[in-house]
Amino acid sequence: MDFFRRQAETRRLSRWLVLLFIIAIAACVLAVDFVVVTALTFLAQDGADFTLPADVAWYARFPGLILLSSFVVIGVILGSSLIKTSQLSAGGGVVARQLGGERVTPDTSEPLRRRLLNVVEEMAIASGVPVPEVYVLEREAGINAFAAGDNPSNAAVAVTRGALLNLNRTELQGVIAHEFSHVLNGDMRLSTRLIGWLFGLMVIAIIARFVLRHASRGGGGGGKGGGAVAVIMAA
Repeated sequence: MDFFRRQAETRRLSRWLVLLFIIAIAACVLAVDFVVVTALTFLAQDGADFTLPADVAWYARFPGLILLSSFVVIGVILGSSLIKTSQLSAGGGVVARQLGGERVTPDTSEPLRRRLLNVVEEMAIASGVPVPEVYVLEREAGINAFAAGDNPSNAAVAVTRGALLNLNRTELQGVIAHEFSHVLNGDMRLSTRLIGWLFGLMVIAIIARFVLRHASRGGGGGGKGGGAVAVIMAA
């Protein structure tokens, strides 16, 4: 395999991920704007049957409101992303602990954990980077592993219990070497940022779910309120 060609492909894929994130933000903004304008249009019709005016596009009805709604959505997404990214910048151990990882300390006496720690230390010496924090996902029976962190100095490597149980030492070395390649190539930095960015989009989904849940409980009656809830839920 051509390593440099693969590295160039990975960088190109990273640029596509950033572009897709921007498109996702734009889609969220448009969706929220459409729901807000649709609901207000319905309320303005005094409870009559809902029809969209043919002569005015939905985005031209309330330009000031659309601008405000867009700023709020973008602010929520970017603000949430920055907060999450700031939390994750504390180190890869934060990610590992959030996923239920238990740190492997140097004084561990469990043979499988001791073997894992030795392999990680060997790889750190061979690659010339600080020894990262080591975690085990005890509740995961599958064979998997990941590296996380902003840079090699605060990186963490985590493996599942299934990997410890089912892989021999040579196989475990291969898995850890693969994770160290992510540390050295900066892949985990991008992955950590993507986690923060996606959290911003997830916050919008959480807010929408909360609004729908409580609106459906309190807006089931007739009149404009119930109709607006129906419009929002349908949209």
